Amino acid sequence: MWFPAGAQTLREDTRVNPDAGPQIPPEVLDALRRNSGIGLAPDGGFTLHGAPVANPRVQALFHRGLAVRPDGDVVLTVGARWCYVSCAGVARFVVSVRLTAAGLVARLEGGAVRTARHPIVGYGPDDRLYLWLTPEDPPALLLRAAHQDLLARVGDDMTIAIPAGGAIRVHTLTAVPGPSTPPPTAASAGDLLP
Repeated sequence: MWFPAGAQTLREDTRVNPDAGPQIPPEVLDALRRNSGIGLAPDGGFTLHGAPVANPRVQALFHRGLAVRPDGDVVLTVGARWCYVSCAGVARFVVSVRLTAAGLVARLEGGAVRTARHPIVGYGPDDRLYLWLTPEDPPALLLRAAHQDLLARVGDDMTIAIPAGGAIRVHTLTAVPGPSTPPPTAASAGDLLP
């Protein structure tokens, strides 16, 4: 391909570089990040200024870049850029679950697969199941297939039998968890029954 003289130099000098050019004042940058217009619906779908993000690959990218900070802020990171995400409920979603000898295997929205040896499960007042993979992890909402699969395994004693022996207690929650809600009680962490 032919470029006019000096075009290659111009192209290299004008490429996107987050450290080059005028710096945005920190308070303006914070305002832009907080008012990004990106939201997370209760069903796990992303929105932009209230309208659903239609592209499934963008949805998956956003789920992979989603994180809950210890202070409860939900942030989305794509490459070197990040912003805050408006989120009324939980910020993690479980697509599927299976019980193995190693524990509960959960596939999260965005593709991550995690195995929890001592998961904490809660049944919310909204008739939904919530999962804490560890006591330190934020809660995750079980989406339809995962919810139905795990709910079918809940016994009359509100436990889920696991293949390696023992059971996971299902806690009754008094409120719907938010993005950084801790597990039901500190005593229930790793609530694996003999």
